[in-house]
Amino acid sequence: MNVDGLHRLSGIHPHNLSDIHGNNNVERCEKCSFEQLKDGTVVKNQDLKDHYTGRHCSQNNCTGKMRDTIIYFGENCNKDVFDSAFNSHIQADLCLTMGSSMRLEHVTPMPCGVAEHGGNLVLVNL
Repeated sequence: MNVDGLHRLSGIHPHNLSDIHGNNNVERCEKCSFEQLKDGTVVKNQDLKDHYTGRHCSQNNCTGKMRDTIIYFGENCNKDVFDSAFNSHIQADLCLTMGSSMRLEHVTPMPCGVAEHGGNLVLVNL
């Protein structure tokens, strides 16, 4: 759920991660859903409602607009990403939560749910 991209740089395969709130370093094609990880931020606009990164998709001559994946307050999470995270938490026997206030009502039940079904919950905060 961290948007700075550090978890993707860890070497964990992206299919094993759920960027519920997006990722500063990932852009997705609005047309074919191709995603690519960049070395730096893809967020280009001060207008939080404009997610266009200024690039176009190069996959199979798609040419769709590339958009950042960040989810700002008031925006809906990507349903597929959220569902993947939810399904993973049901199966998890360990949840490591780092640097979280645990105040977002749509995600807080996930780490708590791991503990409730007998898994271990580790919170790392100041």
